Amino acid sequence: MFIDAIGLEMFVMLLQAQVITIVSYYFHVWFKPVFKPFYRFIDQHDPYFFVPSKAAVKEYPALLCHAMPFLVVIVVGTSLAKYPVEIT
Repeated sequence: MFIDAIGLEMFVMLLQAQVITIVSYYFHVWFKPVFKPFYRFIDQHDPYFFVPSKAAVKEYPALLCHAMPFLVVIVVGTSLAKYPVEIT
């Protein structure tokens, strides 16, 4: 009867709010501290790595390639390896 009184949409919205709250809690307490050392390691060793903001990605979608570790270094390295370099 409670679901009929408030509507099914409101009930689903309340469940969604609880799920979002629980997931964000576990993300900040469990996952973020575990992945932070990996992020620092990649940030120190890959000069092209950064995580762009949503506004920057909307304007320039190609920036997403910088959010993947070592992707830019590999792409640039393979593109330069195609051409022979002559040292005279």
